[in-house]
Amino acid sequence: MRIAAFLGVKDEVELIGPCLAHLRAIGVDHIIACDSRSTDGTRDILAAQSGGDLELVDFDDRAGEQAEAALLADIVARARAAGADRLIYSDADEFWLPATGRLRDLADLAAPAQLAVARFNVVLAPAGPAIPLPAAGAGLTPADHARILMFTAPPRPGEAAEPDWIATPPRRKLIVPPALIRNTRAGHHHAEPEPGVDLPRLAPADLVIAHVPFSSPERFARKVANIRAALDRHGHEWGPGVAAHWRAWADLDPAAEFARNRRDADQIRALRAAGRISSAADWLARAARAAQAAGRRQGGK
Repeated sequence: MRIAAFLGVKDEVELIGPCLAHLRAIGVDHIIACDSRSTDGTRDILAAQSGGDLELVDFDDRAGEQAEAALLADIVARARAAGADRLIYSDADEFWLPATGRLRDLADLAAPAQLAVARFNVVLAPAGPAIPLPAAGAGLTPADHARILMFTAPPRPGEAAEPDWIATPPRRKLIVPPALIRNTRAGHHHAEPEPGVDLPRLAPADLVIAHVPFSSPERFARKVANIRAALDRHGHEWGPGVAAHWRAWADLDPAAEFARNRRDADQIRALRAAGRISSAADWLARAARAAQAAGRRQGGK
């Protein structure tokens, strides 16, 4: 089983090194990094590592939907050319966390299906994001999962709401067999199978994605500026529900939003007690129990 990753990148100089190290550590064999006109030094890091297992693709994100669709089809072709049996769709601020630390151990990896992987926002703690970002040459392991804190549940009816988007899980991301798909839709939340191919959608219980919206005020300010520019150029082309979290960010004051989302130790304890924040280890354990219970119910019919 050969695994490739498409990595969407724009101005992620703080996270690109840890992201690449982690992808390699969990078993990605080939990385197709698509840089969309980064200006913060990200592309220099990618260029220094290109060749070998890293393929660098430049994309002008000022182009329209047709250019993006052509790019996504090209990514599928590149994955096939690299001999990939599976292709994961990720961004540089996402850390994929297999329960065992190895993608090849996923129970559904060999299934002729699209795996739709749950993704949650990482908590911003007093010292920074609640995830131990891996050093060069290393990746996150199952021993780190208990230290990764994520907003995994929105408020229940009658509870005080976490303001807006941070507690709302971002849409799931995909692992697909590139031989069976033509393309993905914008955002990589749904795959378009080849004609005549039935590609069921499965939700793995042994993998979760930790999304890092906040690391430093400077990075978040760049992200908001880039989102505003993208919406100005292309927002009218996008259908309802597309890039909902981007639209929510566009009106934010970046410095104020960063400060508002920093949680102190007491707030984190309270949110964990309320079931709103979970560690990656706890989420994976609950998902495994739920999958086992569902299997038992099906077996008893």
